Amino acid sequence: MRAISAPTSSPALTVTYRRPTPLLTELQFEVERAPEGRRIMSTARLVADGVVLCEAQMSAVAGDLARLPEVSPRRVEA
Repeated sequence: MRAISAPTSSPALTVTYRRPTPLLTELQFEVERAPEGRRIMSTARLVADGVVLCEAQMSAVAGDLARLPEVSPRRVEA
């Protein structure tokens, strides 16, 4: 997975709950992120014992790090 570090606006987020989450069970997160032009498409799954419990899709619009407030730790000095 390649790290994508940019301020974003998230115009769309969809979460689909497939199964109840069991207690006292090891859980895994599977996350994929892919840039598509100025958009960043993310997909995540919560999995227990090979069973998908929850899925999420997010579409975000990448911004400019230099436009973040000066106090932001993600801001890039110009």
